[in-house]
Amino acid sequence: MKDLNLSATAPVVSQRDEDQVLEIRLAQAEDALVIPYMWLRDHCRSKRYFNHTTQQKIPDLELLERDLTPQAVRADSKGLSIKWRDGHETDYTYDWLANNFYPGQFARRTKRILWDRKKMESESLPAVTFEHHMTSEDGLRQSLRNLVKYGFTMVTEAPPTAEGTRQASERISPIQESMYGGLWTVSPAMGNNDTAYTHASLGAHTDNTYLTSPAGIEVFHILEHDGTGGESLLVDGFNAVDTIRRDDPKAFQTLQDTPIPFEYMATAANGKPPYLMKAYSPIFTEHPGTGELLTFRFNAYDRGTMDTVKPQDLPQFYAAYQKISQVISSPASQLWFQLSPGTVLLVDNWRVMHGRSAFTGFRLLSGCYLSRDEWISQARMLEVL
Repeated sequence: MKDLNLSATAPVVSQRDEDQVLEIRLAQAEDALVIPYMWLRDHCRSKRYFNHTTQQKIPDLELLERDLTPQAVRADSKGLSIKWRDGHETDYTYDWLANNFYPGQFARRTKRILWDRKKMESESLPAVTFEHHMTSEDGLRQSLRNLVKYGFTMVTEAPPTAEGTRQASERISPIQESMYGGLWTVSPAMGNNDTAYTHASLGAHTDNTYLTSPAGIEVFHILEHDGTGGESLLVDGFNAVDTIRRDDPKAFQTLQDTPIPFEYMATAANGKPPYLMKAYSPIFTEHPGTGELLTFRFNAYDRGTMDTVKPQDLPQFYAAYQKISQVISSPASQLWFQLSPGTVLLVDNWRVMHGRSAFTGFRLLSGCYLSRDEWISQARMLEVL
């Protein structure tokens, strides 16, 4: 290893040719960035390898054929410059390297907070007023920050109309079309082929488990209710997984390794075609680079016929499934509250489960889905992520 000559204010940078890596110690990071030479060359942002107009890479088909040991490395307080043995030069800023080498290691701007009932009851529920959400970039940023941090947020003082639902939703992203349409309304009088269109209670679940890529956000807004009951339920799926990881590592591994079939069937009705949707996924997945929880998918109503587990492994699977079901249904995990007209609830459908208690009378709910890619893009653009 050889240390490079740096100015007093520059990060400490070491060239480790024996390991084919560059080690960069940034003042704001606890751990050093240890970056392979191959990664550095592959991510060169010079005009030769990156089109700054289209923001796309220009492929280097001979990358693996080169000797990728740097001929010289120069580092100062402004950034890093590498001269390669083929004569090409690459410049990097430290911010770019910290934000792009294995995302999440240093770059997550908004930290997730895993929560249970006790945690959420100890502080105010995350909320932004409709006016602030709609008219201020800071208000929109706060809504997105709440979604990243807690997996849900509320927009209060909204017009108690379907149009109010639309405006609050489209401020974050275009509404995602689905088999239910775009902006939808739900009431028992509609008689749809789904438990949601009844007076019955709904246990905690995520939506669209039967789709290859479930909706990113689900929006709920009660427009009318002339009866009793109908409290809203939220459960942090990531906290449930973290509980299983801590208390029963074997069950955690089983759930991580077992794809579950989910399906949805609907007959042709009201001018809509029949549907038979089916998807397979473990209850949770992790980000391949950071190991952070990425998705949570749980819906006991739409769980299909188990055809992914060998008979001899069924006892182990059902024991693990029972474990996480018990965590989810525990009162300690469940946050209950009453929504009223004018409060729009937005829920990260890749993390937080929702449900409701049984109710009486007429109840009209408007809502919609928002794309995962769209809202995450918005969060990145506003530097929430």
